[in-house]
Amino acid sequence: MSSPKSSPITSSPKKVSPDIVKKGIGISLTLYALAIPLSMSASNIALGLTILFTLVYVFQSQSKIYLPRSIYPLLLFFLWASVTVCVAENRFSLLSLKSFDKTWNLAGMIFIPAGFAWKSQDLKKIFKILLFAASAVAVAGFMDYAFGKEFLRLVYEGRFYGFQSHPLHTGGLYCLLSLTAVSLALFSPGERSEKFVWAGTGIILFMAVILTRSRSYYLAWALGFMFLLGFKGVKTFLIGICAGACLVLFLYALDPGFQNRINSLNVRHTDESAKIRFRLWKAAELMVEDHPLTGVGYHNWRNRILEYSRSVSEVPLDQASFAHAHNSYLTFAAETGLPGLFLFLCFWFFLIKEQLKVLRTSLRDHAGTALILASIAGLLALLLAAVFEHNLLTASLSLYLFFLIGLSRVPSADDGEKS
Repeated sequence: MSSPKSSPITSSPKKVSPDIVKKGIGISLTLYALAIPLSMSASNIALGLTILFTLVYVFQSQSKIYLPRSIYPLLLFFLWASVTVCVAENRFSLLSLKSFDKTWNLAGMIFIPAGFAWKSQDLKKIFKILLFAASAVAVAGFMDYAFGKEFLRLVYEGRFYGFQSHPLHTGGLYCLLSLTAVSLALFSPGERSEKFVWAGTGIILFMAVILTRSRSYYLAWALGFMFLLGFKGVKTFLIGICAGACLVLFLYALDPGFQNRINSLNVRHTDESAKIRFRLWKAAELMVEDHPLTGVGYHNWRNRILEYSRSVSEVPLDQASFAHAHNSYLTFAAETGLPGLFLFLCFWFFLIKEQLKVLRTSLRDHAGTALILASIAGLLALLLAAVFEHNLLTASLSLYLFFLIGLSRVPSADDGEKS
């Protein structure tokens, strides 16, 4: 499959053993996969090693690293975000350029495709390590929840955290992981027994999403799941919807915590967190009305929300309200104005467009196709969840999403594996 291309970064040759470089890239990506559900710090280290070995390969082979066109509107967004900080503070500050630090989380999408061609089996090995590790964490969390024990302290106050700092981050990560497993079950070549393993892993990871009590990711997972089923065909869509509904009903009957979260989706039974969201959204609208061009300043929500929320209601806000509007689109519009929101949306639009282009040129009997579809399903899921969460630049989600996109864009080697 081909990667979306833009202006190349060329390099001079360097004599290095190709076998060592190839093993280095493989080992670093395997460590990256293993680290994703376990440690964000370890994921960053593994990403750094991946970049290092990829650069060695580029120097050795005189190949090129292509910057995807989608990256340019995001860089413009970060530049505009810096401008909004300077406008808000009425002075230039080098600290305003800190907005660019988020580009590190996207590095996998840029550097991973610059490496070697990958066989279908090699890609599946990496994702088996990743998804089995995540499933093991999920199962340990189920045990903590079921027996009320703090074996690894993966569950707190009835919500599954895993090794993330917040259950919403866990919900987003395990939503993406579950959709990846489902996509591999539906579209990856291999024996039927292997497909059942992928499907079982997807169910375990979906149950982990349920245990995070993140309602936004319930809806997000459903959208991604329906996309994958629909792409497979009408028959698969109908069977999958029936099977998914049965699983949800079973978990609903089994788990009182899940019952409460589902019931709170009814507008007549909204809980306190939903009421706070509505108030924050109104405050964000007022910020946009007052500052449509540059907003109140990137990351300046926490300093202005109290002022604006009081014009909506005198009811005290909870601590989480000072972080963002619990809506990515309103948060970016409020902090960076309508131009900032436009640039940010352009990034996601072009990113999906690039993945569709890669899909059209992919080998059909290759695991890479399943990864492309998983990435598109994940993007749709995150964009829906962003209506209720500030998740689109969250590090733990970005480190996995762009790892997935990067591997979906690697050159494919045909190993003769058939569906």
